[in-house]
Amino acid sequence: MKKTFRLKKRSVKKSKGGMLPAGLLTQIKSKIDNSLATIPEGVEESKHEDNYVEESKQEGVEESKHEGVEESKHEDNNVEESKQQLKSKLENCKKELEISKRFAEKEKERAENLQKKLYDLENSASDLRNELTNNASTKTLDEIDEEIKKAIEKCLENEMDDCPELEKLDLEKKSHPEYQERLNAQRKAWDDIQKSDNEKALQIMRGFVPSNILKTSLKDLKDKLLEKIGNERLAQKLARHIWYKKILWLIRMPKNMLKKLSPAEFKIKYSQQGLDIVELRAVYYSLPDKFENDALGLKKEWKNNLRLKLENYVMRDEYNQLTSGETRNSVYENVTPPFDARFEDIDWEVDANESKNKEERKAPKRFAQLRKNR
Repeated sequence: MKKTFRLKKRSVKKSKGGMLPAGLLTQIKSKIDNSLATIPEGVEESKHEDNYVEESKQEGVEESKHEGVEESKHEDNNVEESKQQLKSKLENCKKELEISKRFAEKEKERAENLQKKLYDLENSASDLRNELTNNASTKTLDEIDEEIKKAIEKCLENEMDDCPELEKLDLEKKSHPEYQERLNAQRKAWDDIQKSDNEKALQIMRGFVPSNILKTSLKDLKDKLLEKIGNERLAQKLARHIWYKKILWLIRMPKNMLKKLSPAEFKIKYSQQGLDIVELRAVYYSLPDKFENDALGLKKEWKNNLRLKLENYVMRDEYNQLTSGETRNSVYENVTPPFDARFEDIDWEVDANESKNKEERKAPKRFAQLRKNR
């Protein structure tokens, strides 16, 4: 330790008393010169940077001014475009309004022409009725039919759209006292010819529609068919068909009940769509000759429409023009009638208990309170 201390002491003494080496002085001087030489460059750089910042500010101002001008121009263009679009829409609206006015005028003119034509026809019919009443026309229906044939030939030869003479003859025929008698005779003759086939169809269909169809449910009907048929798929298809084709239920209703059904039920509930010829025959043959409470003739009209449909099916069937579905619905394939087809046409009356049950279903809370008070 003493030796080391002495060495340090000596080195200090030498540095205190001696001169700095020439090399060291040269280095120090060189560093000073270098530092002095770099000072102007730093100042210049700082000035340059300041100038750059100033130029950037000027450029930013110029750019912001330019952008503002561009944006204002763009906004002006948008406004101009909007004006043009509005103008175009207004023009289109005016054109559409003009077209609608023209169309309305044409429709009005057409309606007036139709009204005038109807008025003329009514006057012609009135005049013809008066002539028939006063003169008691001596023409027979056969003679009128012959004149109608000639009028038709004349209209075809002259390619006439309107045939006033034909319309007059047709009205004369329908107003003839023997016309309704002949029409009734023709209907009765057709019914007599179709009676046997209609009876068979009714017997077949009553074998597929149970006697309690008015008091059962879809589930009970399906279970009963499954028990009778033994095939779940066939039973389900047949049950759904019978349940949703409620017009088939009419073949199990007493005639007295059918007479009292409302016109709305015939129109809405008992739709005539989608029946095959066997179903049509069965339903038609089960209907009464006359209905009760049918002042407007709506129920009679419903039956006449069903009859016309059946007449069409019978005529097409004679020429083998019915489709497979119109001949027989596929739900009846490979299925023997599972129910008893016998039917007793009882003297049906409205069930008082059934009416009470309907009222109770409409207001269950009120009836529950009444039972509680008892």
